Order: sequence, then structure tokens, then C-alpha cells
Amino acid sequence: MWSGLKNKILQNTRATGIEVVLLPGQGMHINCATASLEKNKIIKTDEQGGQSLEGIAARLNKKHPVCLVLNGKGIITRKIPLTKNDSFTLGEVLPNANPGDFYFYADQYEAFAIAHIARKDLVDGLIQQLQEQGLQVMQVYFGFSPAQHFLPFTKAATITSSTFILELGADRQLQGYAMQEQVQTDPFNLPEIPVADQYVHSLRLIAFTAAASLLTEEAGVDLRIDSPLLAQARTSSVQAKMIRTIAMGSLAFIFALLLVNFLVFNHYYNKNKELQVKQLFSNEELQKRQQLQQRISRKQEFLSRSNWNTAARLSYYADRIASLTPSNTLLTGMNIFPARASSSELAGIHFKHDTIQVNGVCEDPVELNELQTNLRIIPEFREVSIKNYAFRKESDKGMFTLEIVTK
Repeated sequence: MWSGLKNKILQNTRATGIEVVLLPGQGMHINCATASLEKNKIIKTDEQGGQSLEGIAARLNKKHPVCLVLNGKGIITRKIPLTKNDSFTLGEVLPNANPGDFYFYADQYEAFAIAHIARKDLVDGLIQQLQEQGLQVMQVYFGFSPAQHFLPFTKAATITSSTFILELGADRQLQGYAMQEQVQTDPFNLPEIPVADQYVHSLRLIAFTAAASLLTEEAGVDLRIDSPLLAQARTSSVQAKMIRTIAMGSLAFIFALLLVNFLVFNHYYNKNKELQVKQLFSNEELQKRQQLQQRISRKQEFLSRSNWNTAARLSYYADRIASLTPSNTLLTGMNIFPARASSSELAGIHFKHDTIQVNGVCEDPVELNELQTNLRIIPEFREVSIKNYAFRKESDKGMFTLEIVTK
């Protein structure tokens, strides 16, 4: 799992291949191609040529990793036989050569192997020049070595590059090669070659396959040459990518955390607003209920104070008083629960809840005393008293007022 993730982090999505063909004297010819990885397909995005490293470096994107291929003067490419243990040494090609002075590696094919040799001071000098121009050299090949794994995708039987002529068999495998008698530098002298579903110029094919090799290699792949400059560049590139990935991951985590925090905050903020609205309506309803309760309490207090919440028994009192009135006595009025006299108009109307006033007319005071005596035998009457009596000679009758206090 970690290796897959590491490959994903360290994989290049754009790369540049630079083929430097060293000419006799101090000159050089440079073929350059840039490729990108899009939807698991390697696409050629640019190709160009030049005569100086400074001119090429000025036109290239410094952020793209570079795969350098060296050919021409000082670069040895030689066919050697296969060995049983697939082990090759510099002495098989250059006897008595000092391994500390040369870079050496060999590519294996079906029927033979090809050895590639170059002096260390020459290779390291070119790598250093490119690094001084701001380019990140991550791999170095010699000859047509980077094209080895891409030959099956070509559709040509013969491939002609600046310095080599490659012969392919029916199975698209390398059958043989030959050196160009003269280095080819004019792009109009060579055709374009179909590679997969695109065309690449013959002069730029090795540069294009060099760029493609950087796009397809896995993390931790061995360098083709044991160069301290390449090792240091690789380490710096890996560290930069890991730091960038960690930084982006940290930013993504912080952003996700802030997003989650915002969503949670927004959720509870909306909930709080909803509860506040509900609380507001609840407080209003509570206030209305309290006001209504106060009104009900005041009414209940008034009814209790007015004694309207108990049975008045008005008909009962009226029937008993009428039944005990002598025949010659005429009742002219009965005021049950009369109003009290109030000293203030704002005090409200108050009633005597235990008082009955009876008004009447009688010809003989004895009848009044009889009525008073009859009313006192009623158990519900606590007190019966005569409040007023006035005799009128002109009518020969007396007017009276009785006050009855109930229990």
C-alpha cells in the first residue's frame, strides 16, 4: 500500500528528454522533446532542436524533470554477447580501463547485449552545466538505451536517429543497429515515425523515449549510472515532492477540519436560531397565559368576594318568608343581598351576602311582631330585626322594614 502511494506521490506527470550529440571538435547538436502523462497515456507536447545547452535551457520549463541522453564523440556503444549470469563488466569492453574513470552499464536484448561507456568527467560536466541552467537532471542514458522499452509501440521497420539506424523485426524487437556515417541534424532529411497513436520525428525519438522513461519509472528505481550529482538531485526532488505532498495534505486536512467545523457550527447555529424563535413564541404564549390566568384569578376573586360561587337560595328564602307572612300584612318589597354603601366610587359595588331586606305594610303592629317571630323559627335565619317602622294616620297603616341576617 505504501509503495503504491509513494509511486503516486513521486510519479512525474511531465518530463523533458534531452539528447546531446557531441560533434567532433567542441560542437554539439541537441534534440529535445517534452511529454506529459494524461489519462494513463504518454502524449508528446513539444519537440525542438538547438546547438547550445544555454539556448535549449532558456526555452524549457525548469519545473519539469530532465532525462539526459549522450551520444556522439566520447560515447561508446558496442554490441557484446550475453552471459549466463547476466553480469557484465567494463573489462569485457575496454580491457585495462580504470572503472573509476568511466560510467558503464549494459542493456540486454533477446540475442545480444549492448554496452554503453562514457568518461565520468565528460558526463558529470554536462550534468553540471544543465543544473547550472536550472534544469533538474534525474537520469542519464547513453546511445539509444531509453528507446529499448518503447520499440514495440513503433510502427516502422527501420528507425533512423541522429547517430543510429535501428533494425526491427516482425515482433518489433531490435534485430541490429548501425552507426550513422555522419551525424544527422537536419529535421527535413528524416521522416516522422508513428509511435502508438501519435507521430514523433526521427531526430527526437530518443529524446521522446527518454522523457517517457521518466514518466513510467517507479519510485526508488536505480540510476543507470552511479553519479553523485544525479543521486543528490534525486534525493532533493523526492524530498521536495514529499514536503509538498505533506504540506498539501496538511492544508487539505485543515480545510476539511474547518469545513466540518463550519458545517457543525452552522447546524447548531440554525438550531439555536430555531430554538430562540420557539422560545420567543413560548414566552409570548406564557405571557398571554399569565395575563389570562390573572384575569381568571381576578374574576374568581370577584365571584368569591361577591359570594356568587355559592348557591344563593333566593327562591327558598322568598318562599319561606312569603309563607310565614300574616294575612293582613302586605309585603311591598324584598331586597336579597342588598348593596353596601361605599365611601369611594372607585371601590366598586359590594353586596351584603348574608342580608335580606323586606319592606311591607301592616294595619296592626302586632302583625309585624308576629311576622318577626315567625321568621326567627327558620333555622337558616340567624337574626331578624326591625330597622324601620312608620305609621301613617291618613291611611291608618304602618310601613316597615325588616332586616334578616342569614347564617
